[in-house]
Amino acid sequence: MLDNYVSELWSKVKRGAAGLVLGAGLVLLGANAYPAYAQEQQKVEQADQKTVAYSAAMSAKSIDEKIRLLEEYVKTYNDSQYHKYAFKELAFGYYGKKNYDKVILNGDKALAFTDLDAESKAQLFLVTGEAYVVSPDKKDLGKAVAYANQAKSIATNSGLGEAYLKAANSLESVVEKARGVEKPVSKPDPLSAAKALYNKKDYVGAERALAPLDHKNPDVTYYYGLSLYQNKKYPAAIQGLITASLLDPAKYSKAKDTAQSIFFNYIYKDSKTGKDYNFMVKEVANFAEADIVRLNKEFNDKWEGKEIEDNSTEQEQYKRELDKLNTSIARIKKDALDYNTKLQGEANAAFNRIIEETRKRIGVK
Repeated sequence: MLDNYVSELWSKVKRGAAGLVLGAGLVLLGANAYPAYAQEQQKVEQADQKTVAYSAAMSAKSIDEKIRLLEEYVKTYNDSQYHKYAFKELAFGYYGKKNYDKVILNGDKALAFTDLDAESKAQLFLVTGEAYVVSPDKKDLGKAVAYANQAKSIATNSGLGEAYLKAANSLESVVEKARGVEKPVSKPDPLSAAKALYNKKDYVGAERALAPLDHKNPDVTYYYGLSLYQNKKYPAAIQGLITASLLDPAKYSKAKDTAQSIFFNYIYKDSKTGKDYNFMVKEVANFAEADIVRLNKEFNDKWEGKEIEDNSTEQEQYKRELDKLNTSIARIKKDALDYNTKLQGEANAAFNRIIEETRKRIGVK
C-alpha cells in the first residue's frame, strides 16, 4: 500500500509552528509557518467580517474544527486577501486526515494565486505533489514529479535552505517507489537473454536460445545468423543474415555483406575445378606474379650491366624488348583481372540465387 510511504501529518499546524513533517520523510523547516498571514493581519486596521471569520478558523483548537470553519469561510466569501492561505490550510488539514483528493483540490487552488509567498508555494508543491502519488482517484505521478521540480526551483531561487531540496528529493523517491509498486513484473525477454549469451561469447548457448524464437523478427534472425557463423555452420548462418537484411533492409543492410563474405570464404566452389573462391583468386595471383618475375629475370639477365651505345642497333633492340616486356606484363595483369572479374561474377550470381530463394521462402518482395 502506498499509504505506507506516508507518515502522519505534523502534530500541530498553527501559526508560529517550528516546522512540518511530510509523508515519506519529507521534512520542511520554517521559522514561521504563516508569516504572510501575520503581515496581512497587520495591514487590517479595523477587523471586518472576513477577517473575523478567517481569524476564528485559524484559532480553532482541532484540525477538524479548523477544516469546518475554513470550508464555511471559502463558501461564504467569494474572495478576500486570506483565500490563498485558507486553501493552503485546508490542503494541510486534509493531508492530516489522509483525504488526498481534498489535498489536491485545495492545494491546486492555493497554487493558482500568483502572489503566494515562496515558502508557502514550496510547501504546497511538496504536500500536493505527494497527494498526487497516493490519491486513489486523482493519482498522477507525472504531476507529482513536476511539483517536486517546482519545489526544488523555488528552494534554490529563494534561498529557503537545504531542507526543502531534501524534501523534494524525498518526494521523487516516493514517486519511484509508487512506480515500483504499480509496475507489473515483466517477463524475461528471451531475445535479450539470447543476445546476452552471444555478447558473452557463449555462441552455442545463443544459438540454442534463438532457435525457437520468432524468425520473422529480423533481430532474432540476425543474431541467429551470427551465432551460427561462430559455430561454423556457414550455410545456415548465411540464410539467417540474408533473412535479417530482407526483413529490415534499413537496419541490417550490412548483414547481407557479411553473408556474402561468408559465402565467398567458406561456401563457393568453382563449378569446373571444385576449388574455393579465395584459393582460386590467390592461385591466379601467384601464377601472374610468377610469370612477371620470370619475364623480368629473362630481360635483366640479358641486358643488366650491359653498356649500350646511343643510336646503335643494340639500343633499338633493347627498346623493342623493353616494350615487349611491358606489354607482356600488362597483358598478364589484365588476364588475371579478367579472370577474377569472371570468377567474382559467377560467385555473385550464385550468391544472388541464394538471396532470391530466401526471399521466396520468407515471402518478401
